[in-house]
Amino acid sequence: PAGKILCRSIRRRNRMFRLSVKQDYPDLCGLWLEAFGEGEESAKFVFEGFSGYQHIYVLEEERAVVCMACAVPCSLQGKEGIYLYGVATKKSHRGKGLMSALLEYAEQEEKRKGAEFSVLIPQTPDLFAFYRRFGYETRFYRHAFSVESVPAAAETLSASPVTAGGLASLRRANASRPFVQLNPKASQAVAEDLTLLKAECFATGRGYAVARKEKKQVFIEELFAQSPQAAAELVRGICGVYGCQQAKGYCGGGLFQTEQTMDFGMIKFLSKPFPMHGAYMALMLN
Repeated sequence: PAGKILCRSIRRRNRMFRLSVKQDYPDLCGLWLEAFGEGEESAKFVFEGFSGYQHIYVLEEERAVVCMACAVPCSLQGKEGIYLYGVATKKSHRGKGLMSALLEYAEQEEKRKGAEFSVLIPQTPDLFAFYRRFGYETRFYRHAFSVESVPAAAETLSASPVTAGGLASLRRANASRPFVQLNPKASQAVAEDLTLLKAECFATGRGYAVARKEKKQVFIEELFAQSPQAAAELVRGICGVYGCQQAKGYCGGGLFQTEQTMDFGMIKFLSKPFPMHGAYMALMLN
């Protein structure tokens, strides 16, 4: 189509590198179940609701998909990039350098289409070293906290369902640092997933949180506030709504004395590196 850069399929010996199509679903689903142990419903949600087949790179051998990597469009600092997700290789084909070849192909194609970076969230701690081999570096961190909080009514606290547009608006108004933003389709899928978890958006004039009740405590998926005092007020209000005395979860950083900082996400610049300014990444369906 005019104005669009199409992905090039490349054949190397008996291997085909290309973007997936809906007819690949059986192979993709089999890969997903084998690699992640989640059900078919989860696989279909990712392929059709979160990523879309047109954003899934695959390596095909003998007419069967043996490697896949979702490259979901996203942005950071006004620059376009991709979020790698669902990276998997069929067990019988591991240790042959296939994923290395697929990632190289995907990154080259996305760079050709204008992407300036690629981000990902390693599923397990040992995978940080794995992705460093491909040029990724840890630049995103998760700030975990746990507090005892006396429930209290907050006069300015408002609650609303989680929507892609609402969450993006709260982030723009309250986030103290630039953040990775998924494309509209993927953002909507994340909002739907949070809704299934019974999460809600809570906001005051000085901050917001995405939170849900988990057993007898509040679990906060994301929280930004103008100050530690504003964060404490927000948590007290949410505890008041749910009738809990304990809250834990993740925040933007520098808001709770009990915070623990952990490695979380990685980035690879596909063109000239740009300033990160302490960039933030979360709620990526990770």
